[in-house]
Amino acid sequence: MSSVPNAYRNAILVAFAVFATTNAIDFIYYGQHLSHLAAVLGLSVAMFGVIKGKAAVANVGALLAISGIAAKYT
Repeated sequence: MSSVPNAYRNAILVAFAVFATTNAIDFIYYGQHLSHLAAVLGLSVAMFGVIKGKAAVANVGALLAISGIAAKYT
């Protein structure tokens, strides 16, 4: 069973890809902070979970991405 309905899967994957690319560019060119790397890894794991239909993997990736993004602003 899929964790995301088919109608929303492509939109979610595009949004995750855009955010992951943005954070990867920030990590590579603007200081190599670990919060950017955590956000990239979290978004990548969340994308993998959505593609494979594994809700637990997507949730772990989302948690890692949220913590990485929140660490940037603390």
